[in-house]
Amino acid sequence: MKKPELIPCFSAAAVALATLLAFVAPAMAGETPEWQSEEGPPPMTFAVDDWTTTLDGYVRTGLTMVGLEGDKAPEFIGNNNGFALLNMRFGIDVKYLEDLEMRVQLDGAADSRESINDAVGHQLVSLKDAYGRYNIGPFLGLLVGQSKPPVDVEAMQSTKGLMFIRRSIVSEGVEPGEGIERPGNDGLDIRREVGLNLLSDVIDFGPVGLRYHLAMTNGAPSSMTRNDNNLFAYYGRLEFHLRNQIMGDYKPGSFLVLGGSAAYNQKTDGELPNQLSVDDFLWQADLHFAAFGVDGLAEVIGRKRSYPDTGQGEQETLGIVAQLGYTLSLDRMALSAGYRFASLDPFKGDSSDLLMGDDKLTHHTIGLGYARKDLPVAFKVDYTLTAEEAAVAIDNDLLEVLMQFVW
Repeated sequence: MKKPELIPCFSAAAVALATLLAFVAPAMAGETPEWQSEEGPPPMTFAVDDWTTTLDGYVRTGLTMVGLEGDKAPEFIGNNNGFALLNMRFGIDVKYLEDLEMRVQLDGAADSRESINDAVGHQLVSLKDAYGRYNIGPFLGLLVGQSKPPVDVEAMQSTKGLMFIRRSIVSEGVEPGEGIERPGNDGLDIRREVGLNLLSDVIDFGPVGLRYHLAMTNGAPSSMTRNDNNLFAYYGRLEFHLRNQIMGDYKPGSFLVLGGSAAYNQKTDGELPNQLSVDDFLWQADLHFAAFGVDGLAEVIGRKRSYPDTGQGEQETLGIVAQLGYTLSLDRMALSAGYRFASLDPFKGDSSDLLMGDDKLTHHTIGLGYARKDLPVAFKVDYTLTAEEAAVAIDNDLLEVLMQFVW
């Protein structure tokens, strides 16, 4: 089969530019709605006595074009360019005063794949968040249910608030149809898990603050209704905050956050009777800066995986992400631009006893964004230049376009 070339990507870019201009023009005129602000429209909130219910969600539709050059790529890469419904989230948040909170969130566009390198999946409805939180005091909250473990700071960010269309390869790994899925390059983020969390909001000490998050979970994906063994996974995260008041800005929030996380999980993989014990230790450090329209994030995350039941050597995976963006806020629109560097080394060190060497993946992403302040809609264009080491080298640069609606 003939491979698609990079020319369709430039055609898609032209369509994206035309769409962007169509949205920019109306924003130059018209009245400003009463709810206009830097944060966008307020949530749909309903109050009855001491109870408050908030509805929220978003729809994200993307256009993906993988531009291949040469004949090195397998047939399942670059032959499924087109539109995809990335997310259709619907959430309900119920609060009783400031003491209790219950959160449920569904995704109506979850992508299910039957096997690795399966470029075309099946759309399912998936339960994302499902938890209750009890604020015992100002410095302690108890959260029980299904939620994000506190490890990968990229994964902990809200999808609708991402600087780029998707999280980096370090977090999400190689996506089907865009590259070759191999052992170790599935990303380092931890999907939602069921368990118990002890956490706090930012505890202020004048112009600085601290926040902690401890968790004990099943250590298994939330798609599994039970634990994969009789052992738990343990997570811990600590953040140091410099508050906005240092900069003379007395709005709530922090302009600089330093964070670190660690996790340990003894898993059981496979089906009976051929099950295998897998021990994962993860560590992570990050820095986030946001002020004067500038938003910067740097993260280093590593995983050491061992196999106690076999003689297989340890696998060390290392991911590095650094991104910087700027948002120009005008009267009725916001324009943004950003650059992201992401590197994922599935088998750090390329030891001779590992499954693969010479397999490091590096992505350079340039992103442009536009958001209407008088409408809860955003438009983004990302272009990713991929650079792989010899064992996984493919000319598979990626163009992505996103339209996002939020409520």
